[in-house]
Amino acid sequence: MAPFFLLTLSGRDRPGIVVALTHSLFEAGCHIEDCTMTRLRNELVMMLLLRPPSILPLDALRLLLDSMANS
Repeated sequence: MAPFFLLTLSGRDRPGIVVALTHSLFEAGCHIEDCTMTRLRNELVMMLLLRPPSILPLDALRLLLDSMANS
């Protein structure tokens, strides 16, 4: 069984950011076990308890998250 990861995100809130993130994680086969998020002024803060599939190398997950951070 793959380990859990706690993914924390913060940044400027914009329409579609949550959909883009969760869709990318879904496409990679990740399962979101739990999530909390809030908006502080124009900033979005999220914490996700994430379980990636055991076949997804950690480097691939890191590249996926880096690409999301730069978009």
